Amino acid sequence: MLYPVVQELTAGYELTDEEKALALKEALEKKKRLLDHEAEAERRRQWEIRMQTPFTSRELALYVEWRAERKGLKFDLDEHNEEVFKQLCQYFTENPAFEKDGFSLKKGIMLCGPVGTGKTTMMSLFTGNQKQSFTVVSCRKMADQFKTAGEELLHIWSRPLSTPSSADNFYQKQLGVCFDDLGTEGIKKNFGDTVNVMQDLILNRYDNASTPHHFTHLTTNLTAEEIGEYYGERVRSRMREMFNLITLSGEDRRV
Repeated sequence: MLYPVVQELTAGYELTDEEKALALKEALEKKKRLLDHEAEAERRRQWEIRMQTPFTSRELALYVEWRAERKGLKFDLDEHNEEVFKQLCQYFTENPAFEKDGFSLKKGIMLCGPVGTGKTTMMSLFTGNQKQSFTVVSCRKMADQFKTAGEELLHIWSRPLSTPSSADNFYQKQLGVCFDDLGTEGIKKNFGDTVNVMQDLILNRYDNASTPHHFTHLTTNLTAEEIGEYYGERVRSRMREMFNLITLSGEDRRV
């Protein structure tokens, strides 16, 4: 008995055996495409469920390793960065163990350390996470954009960023931000107005009730004293409330 689809294709016609075989082949191919589509939809559904199931710190470490390989991020764990990597896995899975050394899960991360120790790469590994996904933005480029965008730039980056939900950001609709290389941006002007862009952004995000502290992260080569000199004691005081200060040691990995 012919497949119903083949019967439909051949209804009202007297076909040769060759034509019937061709119709059967087309029907089988159509059925296979349908099954493949259904299987892909089910795989996607299971993936979405998995992405929304809370990770353990160990599971996040494995996910980060897979994601780094997929995105071509070169990263090697060693005695200089292994403890920081572990701390960040705890932080981004909201593991209470993170708070044992006086840190807070309600604050953001300020990753400090010498030039070339891998601070930017380390934070880039965790941009997609279940706690709060974020994007990494260069402080220097941010300040350069202020020269043309002015106050609009401060407005945009002083609050959470809207984003289409996807598996990469764990289906979240808002992103946080990691301001990369704080201290490299300098003072900028927009139509004669001189502004310390990062100073204003930090204070704005501190004051903005819709931007919880864990939506904001930083990397910097500056010491606490240098931060006070660059941005003033008011900013330094706010940063103590906003960030967990974590130091990444080691030699310059880019040499």
